[in-house]
Amino acid sequence: MLLHLWILNSEHHVMTTGSRTRQIMASSRIFIKGLPPTISEDDFKKHFSTNSEITDAKLIPHRRIGYVGYKTPEDAKKAVKYFNRSFIRMSKIGVELARPVSGPDLLLRYLISRNRSLIPLYRNRGKHSEKKTAKTARLVSSYGQKQSIHPL
Repeated sequence: MLLHLWILNSEHHVMTTGSRTRQIMASSRIFIKGLPPTISEDDFKKHFSTNSEITDAKLIPHRRIGYVGYKTPEDAKKAVKYFNRSFIRMSKIGVELARPVSGPDLLLRYLISRNRSLIPLYRNRGKHSEKKTAKTARLVSSYGQKQSIHPL
């Protein structure tokens, strides 16, 4: 049984593969897309701190996205309801709760980026039997050993 633990702004995200149990607690961070290309970091922080106090903010202007952290998951949910589908300088923005960046197939996606022949394994990841799952695990571990790739 594999156990993945993600910590995202003091919120714990736990997923056990095998028993298929998931315990994912609410995030206190939001993800914003569709930002105006010329928005400054100060304007970004000021805009998203109008309703609740923010803990941190990360703006990625060339991708027109950003992340904002709030003190509680409730503040983040309120921000999503308030800001989603609103406008900043004529740009309609989309706001949602941030999700963890890692997942059970993160290593497989990384390996695919290094070796395109693994793409069929990734496409069939939800459809295969236990026999194919074991084969995938062997291929991934052997590829990782050959290339000296260490899981995160």
